[in-house]
This record gives sequence, C-alpha cells and structure tokens, in this order.
Amino acid sequence: MSQDHEFTGIQNLEDLKYCLTGFDQESEYPIGSGWSFTHYYFPDAFKEGHRLENEANDLFELFKESVSVAGIRKIDIPMQYLMLTIEYVCKRFGTLNAGNYWPTIEQWRRAIESSGYITAELLHESVIKK
Repeated sequence: MSQDHEFTGIQNLEDLKYCLTGFDQESEYPIGSGWSFTHYYFPDAFKEGHRLENEANDLFELFKESVSVAGIRKIDIPMQYLMLTIEYVCKRFGTLNAGNYWPTIEQWRRAIESSGYITAELLHESVIKK
C-alpha cells in the first residue's frame, strides 16, 4: 500500500449508535424472516418500541466506565469487542436462553467484561509502553 490508514474502533456515542441501529433496522435474522436481530432476540420489547440504538448512551457510558476503572487512557472499541458484547447479550439474555424482556444495565456490564475488551486494551497499552 502506498499510503497508511489508521483504523479506529468506536470512539464516540454517534459511532456506537450507528452500529446499534444496524441491529435494529439493517439486519435480518433468520434470513428471509423480515425480522432484525433485535426483533428476533427481544420480540416483545421490539414490538413495544425498544431498540438497541436507544441504549447507545447507557452502553457507551458502561464502556467508558470500564476503561476508566482499568486506567486505560482513551476509549477505542474495536468492532470485534462490540460485536462480542452484543452477541453475549442477545444469546445469553434474549429469547433463546433467559427469555428476558430487555437487557439490563448489569447484563450489559457483564457482556462488556465477557467480551475481553478491557483485557485486550490493557495488553495493547502494555505493548505500546515498551
């Protein structure tokens, strides 16, 4: 490549909201169903107007809290860890397993921890410091 391009993860609320909107509006699961991922995993809440994009502020605050507690300098959530967080919530707490109406703040917090994001960021920062 003749030019360098820096790829960044989710760094602000707008980026996160954009990604979450994809789960509410742009996805389809199962294929051919006409249902988004959000609709599939949380059908009753979805029918009543709940959307992941509306959780963006709370979720971003939880990521910021996690970064702060870990002593990480800045927030930069790679897509891999965002997807793992969302997948955890959908599969663990959605219709197929727990059958919760809608994810709670504590469930989101557990999903972030489970994603490995903080561990990866701490490792990344330790490599940079060397």
